[in-house]
Amino acid sequence: MTLPPRAEDWHEDAREAYEERAAILEYDALMPRREAERQAKKMVRARFLAKHPTPPSRTENLLPPSQSEG
Repeated sequence: MTLPPRAEDWHEDAREAYEERAAILEYDALMPRREAERQAKKMVRARFLAKHPTPPSRTENLLPPSQSEG
């Protein structure tokens, strides 16, 4: 499960988290709006991925553990 590339296409909860985080970074951290939006996207994506980890690919499941760790 992944988020679409554009924040405008994200689910409402993710989009709201993004907009809130961007506003906080812009006003509290005094970041320019574009930088605040860029950082907010990274933060929300990281949080989303932590909650929805990507399962290993099918080929990773076929390799013995010694070969998949390298």
